[in-house]
Amino acid sequence: MIVPTFNFNGKCSEAIEFYEKIFTIRGKAVLTYGSMPGVSEEKKDWIFNAKMELEGFLVWFADSTEKVSKGTMVTITVTYPAAGKATEVFNKLLEGGSVLVELSPKPFSQMHGCVKDKFGICWQIIVQ
Repeated sequence: MIVPTFNFNGKCSEAIEFYEKIFTIRGKAVLTYGSMPGVSEEKKDWIFNAKMELEGFLVWFADSTEKVSKGTMVTITVTYPAAGKATEVFNKLLEGGSVLVELSPKPFSQMHGCVKDKFGICWQIIVQ
């Protein structure tokens, strides 16, 4: 099984809250660094691992103790049956982000676009 993991430097909780406003999230389970011995006060609320289904697809989120920079994360493709929902999601992800590929009809899809959100995650949105 391949599970995409989004890594952050202390902003994991904020990222999860952002995505929960956009996508259907189910089965969220969160484990913080604070539940482990020997963790500094500064990092006790950081997310060690959060797993959930995002639009029916298993993903993990974590605050990395290693330096993570925007744009070094996995691109995720989300498909929708209708243009309305695809456009809505694309526009919400665009808040504070940037368009990499305009959401528009393509030869391989009714609509396709790619947006880098404010956390540096690249999302491909496709209508099939």
